[in-house]
Amino acid sequence: MKSLHYYKKRAGISLKKILRIIMAVFIMVNLTSCKGEKTNEEGQESKESKESFDINIATNILNTYMGYMYSGDIERAKDLYSEKISEKGIEPYPTDLKILSYKTDEVNEVGRSGVFKVKVVRGAADKVISVLDNYNIKIELNDKEYKLTEIGSNTEKEAFLEGEGIRLKDKNSVKNNLIVDMSGIPYYAFPKNDGSMINKAPVPRKSFGMMAFSYNGERIAVSTKDENSSYLGIIQIDETGASQGGAAAGGGGTGDGGGEGGGGGSSLIIKEPPVGKDITSLDIIKDGNIETMAFSLEEKVIMAQYKIKGKGTSLRVYDVESGELVDFKFEEKFPIDKVDVVFSSFDKDVLNFEVKEKEATGKDGSEMLGKWQLDLKEFEVKKL
Repeated sequence: MKSLHYYKKRAGISLKKILRIIMAVFIMVNLTSCKGEKTNEEGQESKESKESFDINIATNILNTYMGYMYSGDIERAKDLYSEKISEKGIEPYPTDLKILSYKTDEVNEVGRSGVFKVKVVRGAADKVISVLDNYNIKIELNDKEYKLTEIGSNTEKEAFLEGEGIRLKDKNSVKNNLIVDMSGIPYYAFPKNDGSMINKAPVPRKSFGMMAFSYNGERIAVSTKDENSSYLGIIQIDETGASQGGAAAGGGGTGDGGGEGGGGGSSLIIKEPPVGKDITSLDIIKDGNIETMAFSLEEKVIMAQYKIKGKGTSLRVYDVESGELVDFKFEEKFPIDKVDVVFSSFDKDVLNFEVKEKEATGKDGSEMLGKWQLDLKEFEVKKL
């Protein structure tokens, strides 16, 4: 028979095993619980961090900033800069280029920030130039404030007058191509004031006027002018197979003695093929001067703001493909002898504009004054 000491020893061993198992289970439960709590805390922190940044608020900040830049209100734009940008110094260089229009092309949310790609079209009312720029703007949420922390830009296209033609320069290339010269502009076109289209009017061809790129850079709105009227058209650009450089020339010389007794020569000018392929005539505006032009965000319509000598300012909107006026006439709704109509901006499927008081006319147009919006699908206006 086994002794009592043996059974006591076995009982002690079993008790130790049980205690070890209990301790191991207790430790595992605690570790699992702590890990679960930590995971939940991290998940909650991540969720709170993500939920605290609102891309819609950041987008509104961007639109506010671009609105200030469009109107030239640099002081108010400065309030939206972070210390990081402000510390670099903000001293805008004087320029005659003005932002004609802009379009938010891409929106990305990255952590507690939004990264925006914006297309910006610049031009000048009294110069033959248009520039298409790409902006990269970062807006971050710091200390419950949305601020612009990074701004970068690069030029996509430039169009400018050189000699007698409008030329195109891409990005950082030192070469350029002819878009159009005056020989590519029609000699006659129908003014949109004449709905019957009975007679064509001569196109003013004294000089080129202001112009504006579309956002994709595949079209450019151009104008020509003289003392009596302005012409508007849209040129389709196709750079496929474009030959870079200018026109080539060949020639001959005269013989000795000033050409007497022999010699003579001839020259042949080889005209440079333009990258401007098709032109759609929009309008001829009598006594009008084009102040600004802009394509809609969808590039389906184009707006032209013009000033009639001795009358005032108004807008016309044309279909990009057909060149026809859309089914709304600003001068009928807002008579140019009573009020001025000024372009504000394009949003999705709408055109924003402002009706302003005309001074010293003696005509009451107060009921029309204020901010308005044109629906680009129904072509109806509403006051905001």
